Amino acid sequence: MCRKLLQQLQRVALFLLVGALVGCGVGAATPTPEAAPAADFATFDGGQISLAGLRGSIVVLNFWASWCAPCRNEMPAFDATARRYKDQGVVIVGLASKDKEDEARAFASSIGVSYPLGFDQGDQIATQYKVYGLPNTVLINRQGQIVRRLSGGLTESQLTTYIEELLRAGS
Repeated sequence: MCRKLLQQLQRVALFLLVGALVGCGVGAATPTPEAAPAADFATFDGGQISLAGLRGSIVVLNFWASWCAPCRNEMPAFDATARRYKDQGVVIVGLASKDKEDEARAFASSIGVSYPLGFDQGDQIATQYKVYGLPNTVLINRQGQIVRRLSGGLTESQLTTYIEELLRAGS
């Protein structure tokens, strides 16, 4: 039991270290927008999300985990932002990664956000989106291109700034 716990703690520590090293460019715009990988996943409320199907909308894709304190702290800001921009073609989606599905579901149920939350089975989508640390947020323009990768917790003000930038650009 102790050995298993120690192994899990080592994996989490390594994951956090890699995330810290890779995530030094917090808020950096992607130098050349790149096509967002197509991915489909089920939401905790029984729905289905197709990221390719969201083309035409500005997509804020947030990777989080139930054990991640900054992830937990930023979710109310994502919820308020999702409510504010839902009628302007902005879609916020949360995807639990590097987590256990039952723990992610329990946390999602307790937090009660209005935007869709799902689970990244086997961390496949996080891998496609080059997510190395949590929280991590990817901004996708209306043309389906990744225009910004954000590492670390975000505030409502920061989210608003990035979304307004995309709305002004007509992206």
